[in-house]
Amino acid sequence: NACGKSSFLEVLNGLLSPVAGRLCVNESTVIFDGSTLIQLPCATMPQRHLIMGGTFRKALYYGLVDIDSEKLIYLLKGFSLDKLFEVNPIIGARGHILSGGELASLLLCRAFLSSYSIIILDEPCNNLDNASISFLKMVVAQEMKERIVIIADHGHGFEQFADYVIQFQEPEKTIQLLNVATNCFLRFIRDALQSEPSEGQWLWVFQLR
Repeated sequence: NACGKSSFLEVLNGLLSPVAGRLCVNESTVIFDGSTLIQLPCATMPQRHLIMGGTFRKALYYGLVDIDSEKLIYLLKGFSLDKLFEVNPIIGARGHILSGGELASLLLCRAFLSSYSIIILDEPCNNLDNASISFLKMVVAQEMKERIVIIADHGHGFEQFADYVIQFQEPEKTIQLLNVATNCFLRFIRDALQSEPSEGQWLWVFQLR
């Protein structure tokens, strides 16, 4: 913990702006010029779970367009949310009536139902039971065939099928590691910024050593 994984992901998805330096794709396309960060087109699941209040379905659908109904049913059943979807209860402000696992599963469904070329998941297995974790790994393996998936994780086995694994170490070494990780990551952002995803996308796993 406290090695910078979440902060790094927040920089990538635009939730946290760097205070200095420049980020470029192929040393030409500037996405951060020292003052303004161009937010990458991504769906994100942060550690601090935030969700729209109201009904379960409203929270699920908010901001999503052209939802694949078959994929929706597949995800709801896989994460054991199908009964909640059917009942459609009022979930309260920030989903406070949901359990931790239900809230995490709802956010994961939203990420996978989005049309973004990049999915960023920060410790997505927190609060999930073993069955949901197994299902999540299966979904990630499918999603990485079509888009970039970046995961910060603590030893749930995503590295077994990841294209890249970056291990964050003690805090004093994080800056050097972030420089390497950012340079490697940005080489592949070009594909995600294209209107049509290129064949063969990427799964990244950030782990704490």
